[in-house]
Amino acid sequence: MTLIADAKERKEALDPSRSFLVQAPAGSGKTELLIQRFLKLLGGVEYPEQILAMTFTRKAAGEMKNRIYEALNQAGADAPVKEPHQQETRTLAKLALKQDQQQGWRLLDNPNRLKVQTIDSFCAGLIKQMPILSWMGGSPDIQDNPRELYRETAERLLSQVESENEVGGRVRNVLSHLDNSKEAFLARVTQLLEKRDQWMIPFFDAFTLGEKSRASHEETFTNLIESVLNEIFRLCPAELIAHFPGLAEYAGKNIAEENPNHPLACLTGLSGFPDPSIESLPIWKGLAELLLTTEGDFRKAVNKKIGFPSDKSKTARKMKKEFVELLESLSAESRFREKLHEIRSLPHPRLSEDEWNILQEMLLLLPELSDILRKVFAERGLTDFTEISLAAGTALESDPNPTELLQKYDHKILHILVDEYQDTSYKQYDLLKRLTA
Repeated sequence: MTLIADAKERKEALDPSRSFLVQAPAGSGKTELLIQRFLKLLGGVEYPEQILAMTFTRKAAGEMKNRIYEALNQAGADAPVKEPHQQETRTLAKLALKQDQQQGWRLLDNPNRLKVQTIDSFCAGLIKQMPILSWMGGSPDIQDNPRELYRETAERLLSQVESENEVGGRVRNVLSHLDNSKEAFLARVTQLLEKRDQWMIPFFDAFTLGEKSRASHEETFTNLIESVLNEIFRLCPAELIAHFPGLAEYAGKNIAEENPNHPLACLTGLSGFPDPSIESLPIWKGLAELLLTTEGDFRKAVNKKIGFPSDKSKTARKMKKEFVELLESLSAESRFREKLHEIRSLPHPRLSEDEWNILQEMLLLLPELSDILRKVFAERGLTDFTEISLAAGTALESDPNPTELLQKYDHKILHILVDEYQDTSYKQYDLLKRLTA
């Protein structure tokens, strides 16, 4: 796997014998590169279905398929090209059409042979082929917006609050943490179900929790927080890196004299720009507090409240002037501002005893929550895309023995391309892991 950092490596990324991870800014041509690779692969496969391209949304899948088809169509008509990258696409499209003619595919008449689809639609296709193996059975209707089903699931879980069993006890404990607000409980559980693809674990299997689990969760939180800090660190303007430490130390010292518990007080004694480590999280939050208003805009007012008193001394006037100039230099940095505002809500990764106890209770409720959701689905003859993905994973079970369906796809698919990979989605990761096993 190779990281493509700039355009000069684009040619290398078309090598069908190698795998690539492409990371680049928006508008840099990542999708165009994927289309070129698809065309390159078409020139060397026995039939087009050996190439599977997946993306996140129906709109994106439709646009990608149209662009591939249009490249083939224009190559067939020998339409003129203007840009260099278009010439590369044209060359690859002509090679694909040559293979199309030799193999008798007739892609221009049969564009549906180009397998470009969403991950959800791919999973749904798997389920239709082996409904018994995938444990779903039948053909339930897939709901695009299953919030009503999630809400009903949450209500059924809440109804167990009076039960004299472990589930009832855990529901009562979580409720107590939420000040006995039933609406808050329902909202939290519904939100959990809506985002199942982002935190998915095999919660339908039995599992236990202990100190190792706690340490593991805290390590996960730390890694997630540091990934956010790394992202904003890369966005930091040079002007800020150069001038922030001195200005921040001045403001923090002034604030700490009157209120040592103020969020800016941690800037006292700052000697350099913070690194993107978890230990520097308080400094990053102090940076956000110093630069941004409560609403997340760059500050306009610079005064005593943020450590710049209206002192007439030369030092005070100089520091205030420099800070105002720094704020003005940052005014166009909208992406940096947005990410900095997000930092304010980042939690500390080390859980208190109360936080760990509540998290533990919620995690132990997940198997019950899963069972209830599946009962609701079964009663209504409905399902959602996340459940389809889970069923697809079961249908493609690869450890220790691959299913017949997985063996079939192992022979059928030679190349997999993914546009806009969602690294927060467990279902995408799990599906791709099984398909490439």
